[in-house]
Amino acid sequence: MFACPVKRNGNPADIIICGINPGGDPKGKDYRKIYKGRPFPTEESSDYDWWVEDYNKSRLPSKKVPRYLECAYNALGSQKNIILTEAFFWNSTSVREEHFNERYGYSLDKNPHWDFCVKMNLELFKAHNPDCILVFKSNKDEVPKIAKRFNLNEIYSFYLDCGKRSPTKMYHYETDGSIPFIFVPHPTGYMWTPEMLKAIKKYLYKIGVV
Repeated sequence: MFACPVKRNGNPADIIICGINPGGDPKGKDYRKIYKGRPFPTEESSDYDWWVEDYNKSRLPSKKVPRYLECAYNALGSQKNIILTEAFFWNSTSVREEHFNERYGYSLDKNPHWDFCVKMNLELFKAHNPDCILVFKSNKDEVPKIAKRFNLNEIYSFYLDCGKRSPTKMYHYETDGSIPFIFVPHPTGYMWTPEMLKAIKKYLYKIGVV
């Protein structure tokens, strides 16, 4: 996935949502198209969004908004123009060794395509100059790695109220161009509580994003 607009209105993004890499089983029918009886690569980009349209059929028959996007709208407001991208463009069931390494032959950290993906994303950020880049990842081991790759400056971090679950943090970094890079838990992997959503919204309001 790279530079995939949620709404194809041609307007610059207010918010760019960035994940680590697309999820899903690359062998599953939802992640491969069949063309003339053979697997055909798929993509999410400004040219083609296979999450939304597939031969005029919706991938989600109910057209229900995915949970991660619903959470983003709850935090940012439904009027925000959002573009989706990934730090690493290609998918795997997970980034664990038995999934990522088996598919690509190297680990996520040591893959040879980081320079390309970072370069393309930096150009995307520059082209849109969004109010915020929201990263759906708050793992304490992964955040510094992404920050280093994108040459980000750490601004602030704080613990979110997660109820009975293990605590997690929200991290605020910024690009050299002072665009806020906000790391939050992934809404589908770490279900947001009302308290978490309230804290995230409060902080985004404080820094002028909403």
